[in-house]
Amino acid sequence: MAGDHDSNFGMVVPERGPGHGSLLSDISTSVVGIRRRHYGRGAMHAKTYLNDDLIVVVTRANGLTAFERTLVDRGEPDRVIAIRKQFLDLMADRYKQTVEQLTGRRVLAFLYEVSLEPDITIETFVLDQPLDMAEPAALRAAAEQQRRTNDLDVGFGQLESGTGAQRLSRNTTGSACQER
Repeated sequence: MAGDHDSNFGMVVPERGPGHGSLLSDISTSVVGIRRRHYGRGAMHAKTYLNDDLIVVVTRANGLTAFERTLVDRGEPDRVIAIRKQFLDLMADRYKQTVEQLTGRRVLAFLYEVSLEPDITIETFVLDQPLDMAEPAALRAAAEQQRRTNDLDVGFGQLESGTGAQRLSRNTTGSACQER
């Protein structure tokens, strides 16, 4: 059968190739590595979701830096959010280039949101075309090339990028969202 039947939604969900789990993990690792290398710390947990032409990376940090905590304690949480957003603005090209190299797709837009309580950042990449679930070999090759050329200081085994196997979620329109 070309896919699994999902009785909750009455839809057939396409089978996922083995390369997408690795791709999602590589995107999580790369995003955390960029932040760790250029911001001075990385997230403690990152999970990447894929839905057609959208890639969403949700990172959860383990609290604020000493500098950020000082600002929050003095009633300036908006400054911390502004600093984090400015950092994302400054690093946007690097984030986009990384996702482009890993996926083989052009990033049309990079959008993000920052929260302090809880300490979560959401980064969304809109691609020029959907990632075809049937092309894991090409994606694995692109991910391997990115790993070879990536100069990040983080090891691929150091990041907790979720537990368990890949699973499919549903967004409000009922389309499948692959998550890692």
